[in-house]
Amino acid sequence: NLRQKFTSRRIQRNSSFDETKIFIKRFDDLVGLEEAKKILQDVVDYIADPEKFERSGATPEKGYLLEGPTRTGKTEISKALAGEINHALELKGQSHRCGFKEITWAQIARPGSLKRILSEAKKHAPCVLFIDELHNYNLQGSADAVLLNDFLTAMSGIEQDEKNRIILVATTNQIEKLDTSLLQHGRFGTIIHFQPPHQQDRKNFFEQELKKLTVDTDRINIDLITQKTEGCSYADLRAIVTNSQFVAKKKYQPLSEKHILKVIQSRIRRVLGNYNPLTEKEKSILATYQAGHVMAHILLKTENIIDMVTIMPIAKTP
Repeated sequence: NLRQKFTSRRIQRNSSFDETKIFIKRFDDLVGLEEAKKILQDVVDYIADPEKFERSGATPEKGYLLEGPTRTGKTEISKALAGEINHALELKGQSHRCGFKEITWAQIARPGSLKRILSEAKKHAPCVLFIDELHNYNLQGSADAVLLNDFLTAMSGIEQDEKNRIILVATTNQIEKLDTSLLQHGRFGTIIHFQPPHQQDRKNFFEQELKKLTVDTDRINIDLITQKTEGCSYADLRAIVTNSQFVAKKKYQPLSEKHILKVIQSRIRRVLGNYNPLTEKEKSILATYQAGHVMAHILLKTENIIDMVTIMPIAKTP
């Protein structure tokens, strides 16, 4: 069983590559992110069949920068890239597997460190090297010119050919903090933009996750749940499903729409319980106040859509 083999198998590395792991998650396991998948598929095709690209004189970029808000799938698709490459190599009958290694700040903070890592990676190519939150690495000329120059020099030394198939993938949610020299061809020459999942992606996510839990989706208003999670990240959506399942199990009930809506109300809308009991008069005053806001919103035809009105306390955003 290929999936079991990948789950239990660990690439044998030495020195700094001892932690390199094999990933089995593939692009199809991720909902949405279609544009990113399309771009990264070229990387998969190249690593699986480099001769095809080299005959035409075309090779992919050395580095790919995944840019966008937190928890929008950047890290997940990076791991899925390694899994997708492994699948392609398996289809080609190649015994070697593509490893995925995360590079930390401590590993590249000293001059020459990244060059040594890349040199070691060549011995174990193909390999995906991953740097999370690149903006935290002081790679600006004004902050640490020595480290920046060392990083640029190391990336310039990456040679893409059949024997040196190394892809450097980094993420950031603060691209403005990166030195522009990092964003040029030969470094992170391809920038892939990420956003919170749009409506259809959220709907597909809920349908897929609930199906995994063998929940009868015909008894759940998926469109309503999708509408109420606008602006949520993939991590938020996953947390909603997980917490809803927990709430249902705690009550010894099958997971239903009411459990999901309750979690959305508490986790996303941040509506607190009735921690400070109100008198009937206080409730009436608050209800009248909120109703006035809603009436003004409707009469003025503002662009925002009213999803819920409550007199319950709302937790402050941290």
